[in-house]
Amino acid sequence: MPDAAIGAAIDASKAIPSIMRYIATGPVLGSKKRRDMRRLTTLLLLAVVAVGAAWLSLRVVAQDLAAGKHIHANHADDAKAKGTQAPVAAGLAAGLQPGGPAAVAAPARLAVAIAADPVAQALLAAGRDHLARKVSASSLPVDDSRANKGSGIDLVDRGLERILSLRQALPRHRARAPQLYGLRDKPTLTGDERRRALTAENLQIFLTTYAQVLDGARDNLEGGDIVLLQRKRGAKRLLPAVVSDVVDNDGVPMVITMDPVDRVAREQVLSTYNVEGHYRLRLAEIERIRHDLELSAVQPLGTAL
Repeated sequence: MPDAAIGAAIDASKAIPSIMRYIATGPVLGSKKRRDMRRLTTLLLLAVVAVGAAWLSLRVVAQDLAAGKHIHANHADDAKAKGTQAPVAAGLAAGLQPGGPAAVAAPARLAVAIAADPVAQALLAAGRDHLARKVSASSLPVDDSRANKGSGIDLVDRGLERILSLRQALPRHRARAPQLYGLRDKPTLTGDERRRALTAENLQIFLTTYAQVLDGARDNLEGGDIVLLQRKRGAKRLLPAVVSDVVDNDGVPMVITMDPVDRVAREQVLSTYNVEGHYRLRLAEIERIRHDLELSAVQPLGTAL
């Protein structure tokens, strides 16, 4: 290629940037009026896009509201829960073995078959009364049987009071068989002695002597039975309680307690406690107590032992 042609090509290539700047800023495309028009057109296009998007969104929301989809969205967890509970209920009704989905936490209000014995009915009635009145739970017995406060001993005593005065029977048995209670001599039967006799440990000895002694297995529990419990955690004290006529989700009868930890009478699941004693008092046992201790059917609290 001739040198002249090469030089012309180089000069042309150097002129290209200047030509491009002229086109961009010159009268063809770069005038201020044209730049303003382009800017306005861009803004109008963006506005149209925004309006279209907003309209489309509102239309979709309106359709969802009309179809009720927002209800399903807000209550998706409830729907899942219902879907889970239905198979559980069906499984329990069909007698499926444990191992499936967990049952609901609320105790099933199913009555335990109890004997028509008035002793069981009286103990259950006392338990229901304490629950209804929310009787305050105390660690020591209370003299007034109508007080809105009491211990586990009071719960049992109030259930038996129209059939047998536990406040009379237990101290009298302790006085007549002191060796069973770890005493060397017969105690003096004062008011203080009667109060000292009303402990869960002494009740255990008394019931072991006179009541039907059972093993505490769930299959042996009946509404109106007396149990001596001990918390699996916390204070290791004996707690007299009455077996309820209501079972929990596992079919185990619940217990009516006067546990000071709970502050008021409660209907508890048995799994909270260890069963340290399980006893059943029926009319036959009551008659034996009356005969052995020479007690009448109803003993006023002030009667001499």
